[in-house]
Amino acid sequence: MAVVRISQGQAGAAEDLRRIEAIRARLRRMKYTPMSKEELAEMPRRRADARVSDAIEGIHLTPSEEAFFDMLEEERVPHDLAAKLVREFVTGKIG
Repeated sequence: MAVVRISQGQAGAAEDLRRIEAIRARLRRMKYTPMSKEELAEMPRRRADARVSDAIEGIHLTPSEEAFFDMLEEERVPHDLAAKLVREFVTGKIG
């Protein structure tokens, strides 16, 4: 399986961080029910499980991708909305 990277180099990373902050601003204007404290407490385990699964498939997140997932957790974005935003982020169709 080929791994698609969203960007490479410092210029790409800077652009990714700009996009992440644009998405954060967009999220803060949206009305959604944030994750509960219980759901938020599950996130470290879920992210660790996802990293193991990704590693088995030869997928390793870039620092920008890690920052994106950190932002989703910080903003307590529920799974269904987060999944949509991840698809948009990796395809470059937002921000």
